[in-house]
Amino acid sequence: MVGNNLETRIREDEYESMVEPEKKKLTQDEIEEIFKDATDDFSVSGSSCHILGDPVADSGEAKGHCETSLPRLIDSCEKFEQVLRIIPSEMRLKRGFEKKLRDVRAYFKSSMKGEIPSFIIELEERLIRALYEVIHSGPPEVQIHSMREVRELLTKYPREKEEEEFSERYRKSSIYFKVRKNKTHSQNELAKIHGIIQGRISDFKAGKEPTLISRLRRYEEEKIIRKWTEVELDRFQYNELLTILRKHQCYNFGEVAVLRKNTLQGAYEVTPTTFHLMNEDVGFEHIESQMFSSIVFTMLQELDKTNSRIVYLDYGNNHSAWHSLPDEMHNKIRDVIENSIKEKTQIAPLADNIRVGIVDCRLYIWNPDKSPNKMINAWSNQFFHFTPSDLSDIILETGKQLQLKCSGYEQLRHLNKLVKQVISNKASDRIRVGDKGSRILGEVLHLICDILGISPRSIEGTIEAVTGRNGRGGITRPKLLEGMELEVLRARLGAIVNSDCWLGRSGRLQYSESDRGRIRIVTKLLQCFGEMSPKLISNDANRSLRMWIPIPMGNAFIYWGFTSGEKPLQNEHLPRLVKESSHESHIAYLEELISEDGCFDHVSGFRWSRTIVLKPGKDNASYNLESDLCQADIAFLMNLKYARWETKRGHIYIPIGKLSEHSKHLTGQDLSITSRILSVVLTNRSRLLDDEVSLATGLGITIEVYPECITIYTKTGRVSLKWIAKTKRKEDAIRWALIALPNDERKRERVRKWLALVAKDVERIQFPFWPE
Repeated sequence: MVGNNLETRIREDEYESMVEPEKKKLTQDEIEEIFKDATDDFSVSGSSCHILGDPVADSGEAKGHCETSLPRLIDSCEKFEQVLRIIPSEMRLKRGFEKKLRDVRAYFKSSMKGEIPSFIIELEERLIRALYEVIHSGPPEVQIHSMREVRELLTKYPREKEEEEFSERYRKSSIYFKVRKNKTHSQNELAKIHGIIQGRISDFKAGKEPTLISRLRRYEEEKIIRKWTEVELDRFQYNELLTILRKHQCYNFGEVAVLRKNTLQGAYEVTPTTFHLMNEDVGFEHIESQMFSSIVFTMLQELDKTNSRIVYLDYGNNHSAWHSLPDEMHNKIRDVIENSIKEKTQIAPLADNIRVGIVDCRLYIWNPDKSPNKMINAWSNQFFHFTPSDLSDIILETGKQLQLKCSGYEQLRHLNKLVKQVISNKASDRIRVGDKGSRILGEVLHLICDILGISPRSIEGTIEAVTGRNGRGGITRPKLLEGMELEVLRARLGAIVNSDCWLGRSGRLQYSESDRGRIRIVTKLLQCFGEMSPKLISNDANRSLRMWIPIPMGNAFIYWGFTSGEKPLQNEHLPRLVKESSHESHIAYLEELISEDGCFDHVSGFRWSRTIVLKPGKDNASYNLESDLCQADIAFLMNLKYARWETKRGHIYIPIGKLSEHSKHLTGQDLSITSRILSVVLTNRSRLLDDEVSLATGLGITIEVYPECITIYTKTGRVSLKWIAKTKRKEDAIRWALIALPNDERKRERVRKWLALVAKDVERIQFPFWPE
């Protein structure tokens, strides 16, 4: 039996592959063997490896070792160019990177006279740290387990106390250790106790150190590496160092992450002779819609001819006045273009989908594929996380594809200006690359994939996680499914969401189930979207387990049109995406429907139910629903002699069959009330159940539908109505069994045994059962 408040995780065989093997230190023999592989003529190609790590922290003691008279490793222009080809890509996106390159090349051109450029010092520190971490299987071990140890380190690095934010950093460090040791309070309670947000408490619980502790740790690590460098570095030759890093690939990024399937066919150029939009002396306030309408229409025709989703036009090359055009005028031009698109009857249906952007005298038109059968669209408002190098490579490849002849920093700025215009003007939605987090909004990733002319699936291997805006939880190694694979899986999980899940409007998704076998099946289905380990919490009220599913999945189902909040109160239809999908999807839905909310027996065949609310009671404040039942009707039902009371639970059940039969013997006011109640019942059908019945009907299975009972909840005043659907004849049950066996071991075995008993009837059934 599961104990109270027990929190556990599914630990099945499929999760074992997610655990990283423990790293081991290299033996001396292994190191010597690596040295033998090094050759004097070794050179590094552009994709050999990437050296990762941060610059040394800005501390007096941490900086002392940089003051050397000559470089220790990068002591020639040739070696610098080799290292340059393997540096982390995110460095190329930093402001001033091009100036650093010029300074280093000038330094070597002057025969290394003058002060060593800071860029060489930074690269050497990265190389040395990477070498240490390869040989020792990680950074130096620095133990900081209490505030006493923090105070001891502060005496070694007193400059930290001079920082403006030191007091707050010190307070958070103290809270960090208290939170880590506290096993009795919830995260919400700890947040109130210590006066910080709950998200920070979650970070501390997960082991994310506050700034002060991480900086002190970094200083100590650098100190250990410096001491090791003084003793060990001289024994390494330069090409041996690079060979170690390359051999073990601890810092190897490999080929560029983006695998382009085709070139960008939408690069649309207009020759100067056909580009007479404006003379230099014409005021910008006189822009008319005709100036752009013809060119935009030509660009859209070009877009339609190719496989591309985006076209661009450079319009300022021969008109210097355009380069100084203010942002307000760019916005006006965009409005003119969007209006001209809507006026073209040939492309009017596309007008709402087309996005227009103007960046640095370049006009962009983007027509994204918003198909719901692309996971990138379902996660358009989620954030995709990459390593800094992976995302930087994608950005640089995008800039190259757009023929942006500028620095990496300017390319990133250009892309973010485009994002601001065609996707979102929120600062939090821009492309972010850095050591503290490298992430990109789903819709922005869609834009980049369209620029590169690739499917999002081409780069899913480089995505570390997809999360909500706060960056916590989420799904690791997400799969960007497309087409029929996504359609069928969505239908399968959709039946589960409609049955035993609660879907919150914020995307929180909870699954409740008592059968462990069924939980394993649902978990495996979820794993098709990426690696996740849903939390299981016991619910002793009904001896079931509650599984909290990562928010990106909940947001995907909201995007697909599934009902969030209280489903019985809203009585919504089955989403059109499922209802209008393929027979394969309908079969998948029915297989999970019976597994979750249905049953099978040899008398009724396949059977399932849905409940709707006739009177909300206390919950009406949230939904503001009008009820067809009055208080007199409810009082009448409660006083019926065949009403079944469950005093312990506070429920009263009134079978509809008995109410209908009883009405035949009534007269006067009682007959009038009963007839009105039965009319309310028949006009309040379960829309979800009716749509599910249509899926079975489309497969040649006849289903009968009827209301079973009214339930009155005395404590809350809620009145609900239960509808039943079941196969009408034995032949229909056989058809269902042959088409859509339940995806549940126990129910499936029960159906198979029954099919063996009616083998002669099975032989008479023709397949397929649905019209072509």
